[in-house]
Amino acid sequence: MKRILLFTLFSIVFSLAGFAQTAEELFRRGNQKFQQRDFAGALKDYTTSISLKPDQAQTFYNRAHAHEGLKNYAAAMEDYGQAIMLNPKYAEAYLERGLLYFNRQHYKAAIADYEIALALKPNYAKAYNNRGLARYHLKEYRAALADYNKALELQPNFADALYNRGAAKYNLQDRTGACTDWESARKLGNAEAGKMKAQYCRKQ
Repeated sequence: MKRILLFTLFSIVFSLAGFAQTAEELFRRGNQKFQQRDFAGALKDYTTSISLKPDQAQTFYNRAHAHEGLKNYAAAMEDYGQAIMLNPKYAEAYLERGLLYFNRQHYKAAIADYEIALALKPNYAKAYNNRGLARYHLKEYRAALADYNKALELQPNFADALYNRGAAKYNLQDRTGACTDWESARKLGNAEAGKMKAQYCRKQ
């Protein structure tokens, strides 16, 4: 009887071990759920993955995105910070944390993160665009324009950068240049650029 009981217990333990998932498997499943916009499910998988393997910057970065999907912005900020602590050269984490600062209207803090991202990844068009946007909101229009120019030098069909550069040009009294940029952005699929052109460029 004891042998049968021991065998049964061993079988149960072995079976449960067979169902145990690794941190990597949970990470991948979290990614699948995120792609399906199941942010709560993704968050749960990333959290379990972190409990098994807490030194993975990528998992914290992805969990931050899940938090953003659930509008948990403070938690997202913490996770981007943790990703940066684990990998100080994680340019994308600086970019995303900068965007959270930007959305809180902490424009100087956003610029500081974008500048680190650019120091780590000098050809990062999105970081130039985002820094330009923060500078624009500080009314530093010429500095913003320089950033948009650099973003477009790196990525000529960057519709958002064209749209943003149009706004900077308009505030610098270059109405013709602004309208040209908005039209280019509109052709690339930026609907807001079409609205701006319709409103401000009627005589163009």
